[in-house]
Amino acid sequence: MVSPPGTSGLRLVVLSLWVMTLTVRALQVPSTWLDTTSNLSRESRENLALNAATAIGVDAIDPSSGLSQSIPTTQYMANLFAGLALQDYNRANNTWTKPVTQLMQDYYRKQGVYDAPGSTGLVEDGNFWALAFYYAYRTYRQEFLLETAIEIYNHTRATAFVTLDAAASGSGAGRNVSFVQTANCSDWTFAGGVFASNAVQNNTNVCAKCVGPFLALSAYLFEATNETVYSEAAQLSVDFMIHHLWNGTIVYDMFNLNTCTPHPNPLTVNQAGFIEGLAVWANVTKNATLTSLLEEVVSSTTTFPVWSLSGSPVISGEHTLNRFVRSTSHESTESGALKNWAPNLKGLFIRGLAEARMRNPGSVIARYVEAYVTIQFNALIDNAQGAAPDDSWYSPQWAGPRASSYNSAGNIAALDVLNTALTFVSPESSGSSDDPVSTDSHGSSTPTGAVAGGVIGGIAAIAIAVIFTMRHQRRKRATTHSTDVLVTPNEDRSDGILELSSVDPFVHTAPAAQTRNKWQGETVYGYVPPDRDRAQVSPEATESDLGRQEELPPAYEVRNA
Repeated sequence: MVSPPGTSGLRLVVLSLWVMTLTVRALQVPSTWLDTTSNLSRESRENLALNAATAIGVDAIDPSSGLSQSIPTTQYMANLFAGLALQDYNRANNTWTKPVTQLMQDYYRKQGVYDAPGSTGLVEDGNFWALAFYYAYRTYRQEFLLETAIEIYNHTRATAFVTLDAAASGSGAGRNVSFVQTANCSDWTFAGGVFASNAVQNNTNVCAKCVGPFLALSAYLFEATNETVYSEAAQLSVDFMIHHLWNGTIVYDMFNLNTCTPHPNPLTVNQAGFIEGLAVWANVTKNATLTSLLEEVVSSTTTFPVWSLSGSPVISGEHTLNRFVRSTSHESTESGALKNWAPNLKGLFIRGLAEARMRNPGSVIARYVEAYVTIQFNALIDNAQGAAPDDSWYSPQWAGPRASSYNSAGNIAALDVLNTALTFVSPESSGSSDDPVSTDSHGSSTPTGAVAGGVIGGIAAIAIAVIFTMRHQRRKRATTHSTDVLVTPNEDRSDGILELSSVDPFVHTAPAAQTRNKWQGETVYGYVPPDRDRAQVSPEATESDLGRQEELPPAYEVRNA
């Protein structure tokens, strides 16, 4: 990425100071959090996850008929298959091999990736399906699954992805209108954005549900193939998210390239892809800057009050937007109604956090995520699970009331929580989770890190001086991101991220793992799933590791062809 004139050196200094600050300010589990542990055994957790998946009735899906009253949107369909593949991955077995490898492929060939058969639609739908096929590939290691993920990815890239050339010319990326960047918009390129639709060619909205999952998929595909086309796309999408969609507190829903304005619409699903993508990309590249940013994003989004139950981090539903934003006609609806898939797919947020935990074993991120997800797990069991004999049903409302009838949205969202929670206990363990964060099974947690106030104070003082100098040098900044938004970004965070930091291209110093496949005929970096005779890896690591070890992380292994 080309930096604005006269800002490179200062930008690097400020970015370094920002990273130092985040590193010192260790990620903490708030002392007010309750229910951060569970005494349920691994077997009990696996049974809960398996029963919730079985209740969905995947075998009843007819690829020739497509969507149904039970599963009315393609977003649910794709994430059902994703949840099944991830469950087998976490349980280290092949319970769902046939429906995921055969039925999903048959459905894709007959119905495509959009709500109606065809080659265009909402780009986020293609992302969901491509990720589902990638998860299936990672679990079952069947090459055609990777090929299908790449096929869908390539279509999105050709019809909606803003390349460097497209950003420079303000044309292309499947648009029939110009999106030239105006001088008063931003110092940062539009490259890396992904348009919301490849069906409406005059639409210049870029959506978080498009960029975030595309970032994650780019990182996964680079890890699997070592093709630079994926690393370049991942890098550009990271930059776009940081400079146009991340406000220092949450990820916005949309950003319009023509008007240079965001549409906030706070939803957990918008955070999910950014967290997942950051987790994978930071791990693949061993980049300390991105790992520090990941810590900040995880901390901020998991404590954001809009989608949290009052006085608790339980995700309680995402309400009408006009409660938080003035002067807008855009609204998101209360979660629960079956067709309101965006708020109902809050399980994707848990999925992104799960990837962050897996990529940073034994770290403060891992312990923080375990505490947060366990809270959701306990809420799900206590408030959303149906009463026996219908205890395989789950309500989309994790704060209650309990499910009194089957709701596919509830079960699909629950899968991500149940799939993740089972990995917190080893298969050999019959007792409680070995979560080191909390001292009891239904009590308050103990913080895992502390703030070194004096050190941060000194760093902050230097950073402020540099920021002041930098702002004095360049003031052709973007128009203010939505003056109507009542939920405002944290000044320290937005100054450090939106205005000053750009993630420069990385040097790939250490591979995540190595495997050989047909894409290059050479040794490439690929994620190797856990051995089939053991559960999801829970390796030992120290806090200082934070996903940036010089040696290969314990969750990976080197394979030779």
